[in-house]
Amino acid sequence: KMKSLQQEIEDPSYASIITTVIVLLISIIVIWTLRRQSTRNKEDAAPNSAHNVATTSQCSSRNCVRCHGEKAIKNQLLQRYKEYVLEEARMSEISEEQLSKMYPRVWSLVQSIDCKYDILRTVYKESGYKVELADSEPHVWTMPGLKHVPFWSVLDHKGLETIASLFEADQTLRTIQSDFDRIALQQCGWKTNSVPSGRWKVFHLFNQGVKIEENCAKCPQTTQYIESLSAFMNSNAFGNAMFSVLEPNSRIEPHTGPCNFRLRCHLPLLAPKGYKMKVGTQTCSWQAGKLLVFDDSYVHTVWHESEGDCMPAKERVLLIFDVWHPQVDT
Repeated sequence: KMKSLQQEIEDPSYASIITTVIVLLISIIVIWTLRRQSTRNKEDAAPNSAHNVATTSQCSSRNCVRCHGEKAIKNQLLQRYKEYVLEEARMSEISEEQLSKMYPRVWSLVQSIDCKYDILRTVYKESGYKVELADSEPHVWTMPGLKHVPFWSVLDHKGLETIASLFEADQTLRTIQSDFDRIALQQCGWKTNSVPSGRWKVFHLFNQGVKIEENCAKCPQTTQYIESLSAFMNSNAFGNAMFSVLEPNSRIEPHTGPCNFRLRCHLPLLAPKGYKMKVGTQTCSWQAGKLLVFDDSYVHTVWHESEGDCMPAKERVLLIFDVWHPQVDT
């Protein structure tokens, strides 16, 4: 039998079959390995595609305050409001029954999961705080009784004056400019916002309260300046900080911020002629190195129009960050 087996192995046709089987097996293994590697490469590349400046980033987060998470964030905030009301009742030794009689509309709203966020449009507005659609219409959260003007002079409030003194200092401007120059030509980290004309891209350091560690590591000094501000809306869904670049002949559609208890600060690094912003009924332009503070709960829009200069227009570059409204106790 051993001799017969040896003869079969030595037979040319048998050896050819064995060789063919081995080649097929090797081919299958190679093809499977290549496909698996290709799949891994696609998965690895997917997160980076969102940071590619050449691709318009579309928001996909279900928790985004600006987009999909409006109702969710309202419910979260109102749940905290409900807990606050109940805690006040407990501390004041007021029963829930007494509380429901004292504030029947509030009590009714916070008891209903489906209607909790309607407290913004009913209780707050009925308390005397008036929000005009043509004026200001924050679409997520409104706090009654706050000072309400489109533009704030940094001289109007000591806290804003302190912020302006820090960010308008020559050393601060040089440092922030250096951080921007480091990332300006990079693709990773930038996102392109949708605009009707032109191009608008941003580089988030903080996005809706979340620190973007990778981006902050590329701009360490700028991050340090922002985090040094006690008024910066850190770890808050309405707080952001970013570099913003708007190219010539761009236009940003009229829109409003999500709340009225923050102020948006613009620090222009590059502010060529022709760029303008309208907030409410007032229009302004930027001056390089001078902090501009406005209430972005007002309807506002931005555009660039060539003023007939022979020289090619340049892009507008801002550092943007959000601070608490001066009347809000941080």
